[in-house]
Amino acid sequence: MNCTNCQTQLNPGSSFCANCGTPAQPVVTPSAPHAPRAASPTNGLAIASLVTSVATVLFCGGLLSFVGAILGHVALNQIKKNGQAGRGLAIGGIATGWAITGIWLLLVTLAFSLSNTSTF
Repeated sequence: MNCTNCQTQLNPGSSFCANCGTPAQPVVTPSAPHAPRAASPTNGLAIASLVTSVATVLFCGGLLSFVGAILGHVALNQIKKNGQAGRGLAIGGIATGWAITGIWLLLVTLAFSLSNTSTF
């Protein structure tokens, strides 16, 4: 191997050129290009989770949004086991589903407490 700066023959195993002091560059042999890995498929339940959580808000006022949250929990378990994509979709479905369910529970609790108060 020769020095990249002064082209002096380097001793085997030396890390610097004895003539000019330039660090020895390792010889890199080109290798075959790596084939890109195929992207893992997106988990279907993760997609269904987010779609269900949003669709229940649009079509039935969010009464069934807990279904999307439950689908999201199942999807997260599948994603953890199988290494599939879609974790963000599942988390979005869970967050949307439980948030809308929580709002409904607050509204029902508020309506129930207001209906039981007696006015004098």
